[in-house]
Amino acid sequence: VTTKGRLVRKQGGTLISFNKEEALGRRRRLLLMGVDLKQATQSLELGTDVEADTSAASLSLEQAKALQWELIERFREEGFKKQLAALHQELEKKNPNKFRGRRHELLLAVQSEAIGKYGFESSPTGVVQM
Repeated sequence: VTTKGRLVRKQGGTLISFNKEEALGRRRRLLLMGVDLKQATQSLELGTDVEADTSAASLSLEQAKALQWELIERFREEGFKKQLAALHQELEKKNPNKFRGRRHELLLAVQSEAIGKYGFESSPTGVVQM
């Protein structure tokens, strides 16, 4: 569970991973992604290892490169750059936390649009699996 899973928190309507060095503080509730807890519980009972969720798409090297290039092109588009610049101007200094959350939402929206063609779910979950 600790090597395959990822602890995340909700920020600005999106999920963001905790850094490995980041303290969890006084949190009483945590969200774990990347591990089937039913399978993890059974594995603990049997003393076996938990395998990562492999239901996500599997890409060849060429497909992975094509996906990377598509994302680069989408991030180069004027519409995206204007939206990002507007966020910087509006929120970066006034409200850095809100800025990071909104920027993350914008990035996820662009990524979600592209990844469906490569077999990933067009959602934040699909982006994490990518």
